[in-house]
Amino acid sequence: MPDIELVRELAKFDLFRNLSVEQITMVAESIIVEDVLAGEEILREGKHGLMLFLIATGAVDVEKDTDKGQIVLNRLFPGEFFGEMAILTSSSRSATIRAAEDTVLFAIPEGELKKMMKRYPTVATDLDAVMKERMEDTERKLQRTQNLVAVYSTSDRVGKTSLLCNLGVYLKSVLFLDTTLIDANLQFGDLGYIFHLPVEKHLATLAESRAPVNNDTLGECIATHESGLKILPAPLEWENVELVDPDLLEEVVHWLQRENDFVLVECAPKIDDVTLRVLDIADKILVLVTPDYISVKNTRRVLSLFRDKLDYPPEKVVIGLNHIFPEHFRPAAVKKLLGIDNFDFELPNEPGKFIGLFKDGDFEVLKNDQGDVAKSISRIAKDVLLAQSKDKGAQTEKTSLLGKLFQKK
Repeated sequence: MPDIELVRELAKFDLFRNLSVEQITMVAESIIVEDVLAGEEILREGKHGLMLFLIATGAVDVEKDTDKGQIVLNRLFPGEFFGEMAILTSSSRSATIRAAEDTVLFAIPEGELKKMMKRYPTVATDLDAVMKERMEDTERKLQRTQNLVAVYSTSDRVGKTSLLCNLGVYLKSVLFLDTTLIDANLQFGDLGYIFHLPVEKHLATLAESRAPVNNDTLGECIATHESGLKILPAPLEWENVELVDPDLLEEVVHWLQRENDFVLVECAPKIDDVTLRVLDIADKILVLVTPDYISVKNTRRVLSLFRDKLDYPPEKVVIGLNHIFPEHFRPAAVKKLLGIDNFDFELPNEPGKFIGLFKDGDFEVLKNDQGDVAKSISRIAKDVLLAQSKDKGAQTEKTSLLGKLFQKK
């Protein structure tokens, strides 16, 4: 006879909500109780499935191997279950499951589960419904891992921040796409100020707390603009800047990718470990250049770095010309100096539309949606970002990114 406490625990699971106490008692006879330590691998992607697991206490992460490395697709909590897909489809495990904390599992062997499904049709129906929902959710989240856009320029005050903010507002307010902006310009980031948001918590808050990256911990650090756009600001204090390391930022980025249609990251001009990590994992890099001597010279150097040292594919780097500065070079000369045939986008010369745009909290894409600036933002969103959402990003290499700069070809 099963322990009465085990029967009570099983009765809490929705999977058995239509079963009587007597029937749940019969189910309990086949249960194997397993204690798993935090970080321990429970299932391995690609292996054959022999058990269905019910989560009694604790939590587990659902991990998937992708071309960007292993990512966490979901976190499951008490009352949920996993392992049904491999058994129902007679296939190998579709994901790796790892204990996010110390966890107690109720395991049901494959043979016992199949008997249970024949004996109790409602269990079979619920398992099938959950499996189909998870397959659709996994496909959606995997598509969302190709949605990271880095916005970069070799110096500040060339319209980079305005481009990022207007793109974000356009994606959220006009196209109704869930979008988060990340301020990775850690020393001089302005996103909190631009959106008139109180910066009480930020990237460094998460690093300082040493808390795991999840929706709860990120939610405490992310501010929401009235448009619905979400912003993860940079630290305010100098001493907090060093707390944000490339590994933490990458973990944050990958988590937000699964929760958003787009994640846009503003990079600092300085080529350091943090900037390189963002550029490396990005699906697209929007490089903004202005037609002045310094911008053209430095952008040429950066494009050479991307091409010759970092091996970024040409389709990953999107080059745009912003006409806001006095034009030392004509556009044709800029293209020739950069070694490109055409710009992927251009921002028109409308004084005050980008630099100083946020004095009154206005966003050009909303204030004047028929203006040249708004039309340019619309073209970038639709022709560059939406067109690239299915492209494959460059594969991530988590260590020694700066070392790439010194590798000999």
